[in-house]
Amino acid sequence: MLPRLPDRLAAAGLLLCPVCRSDWSGRDGCCAGCLERLRELAASGLELPGLAALGYYRGFLARAVRAYKYGQARRLVRPLATALATLVTRRGWRPRLLTHVPLHPNRRRRRGFDQAALLAGTLAELLGVPWRPLLDRVRATPQQARLSAVSRRRNVSGVFRPLAPARGTVLLVDDVFTTGATLGECREVLEAAGASAVLLGTLAVAGQNPRSAEPPDGQKETMTPLVIPSNAPTRTWG
Repeated sequence: MLPRLPDRLAAAGLLLCPVCRSDWSGRDGCCAGCLERLRELAASGLELPGLAALGYYRGFLARAVRAYKYGQARRLVRPLATALATLVTRRGWRPRLLTHVPLHPNRRRRRGFDQAALLAGTLAELLGVPWRPLLDRVRATPQQARLSAVSRRRNVSGVFRPLAPARGTVLLVDDVFTTGATLGECREVLEAAGASAVLLGTLAVAGQNPRSAEPPDGQKETMTPLVIPSNAPTRTWG
C-alpha cells in the first residue's frame, strides 16, 4: 500500500512545517528548527512527582500540540513522542506497560483519530514497552476545557471502566494535563484493576484558563494547581 499523500509530500520536503508554518517539513514531521526546540524541551521538561511533561501549554509547545491534536498533523506524533520518551528515560522510569486516556467513539470519529492512543503507541515503540488499551470510556462527556475544575471532576466521575487487568507500573499517556480530573479518574480505575503504580506522561500542562489566548513566549501566567498524590513514585521499576 502506498503511503498517504501528505506523508509522501512531507518525505519529499514539500509540506510546510505544521508548527511554525514558516519552513519546510520533512521526514521528521516538522522543520529542523521546531525539532530542535522539542529536543530542548525534552532536555528540561517538567519534573513533578509522578508526572512527566515537556512543559506548560503555551507558546511553541501549545502550537505544536494544537497542530497535532486539531490540525490533523499526525506526522507530528513521532517528534512529540521522541521528546517525551527522552524525558521518561531521563526520569529513570521503567513501566511494565503503557496505556492511554481514550476518546469516546463519537469524538474519535469526528476528529478522525485518537490522539492519545497514537501518542501512546508511538511512545511505547520508542521505549520498547508494550502498549495496551486498558480503559474504556463508557459515555460521552462535554469537553473538559470548557468546564470549571469542580465541574471537570463531576464530568469524568464513573466515565471509565477497565478493559483488562493491570499489572505492575503503568504509564498513563494523554496529550494535556489540565486540572488532573481525567487522569486522576483513570488512575483510580487502573489501580482498582491491579496496577501497583500509575505514572502520568503528557505533552503539556495547561494554564489556569485553557480557553484564554496563549501568552507570548516567556510571559508569566498563573498555572493550574496539580492534583498529583504526594507519595507518587519519582523512580520505579514495574
